[in-house]
Amino acid sequence: MNFEEDAYRAPILEEVQRAYDPGSVGRQIAAIAVSGDRRPRLATIKVPALVIAEGVFSLIS
Repeated sequence: MNFEEDAYRAPILEEVQRAYDPGSVGRQIAAIAVSGDRRPRLATIKVPALVIAEGVFSLIS
């Protein structure tokens, strides 16, 4: 099975161009910074869940 680059190029470029927003990273970082520690609230969730993490995981160190 061969990879047909041309068949994938157009839809991928379309998605990248549609989603390009240079300011989004700054907005996401600001939202994370002001949202506070979510761990106490997460501890109140009463549904089965499986969390898989290797070592200490932190989105922002």
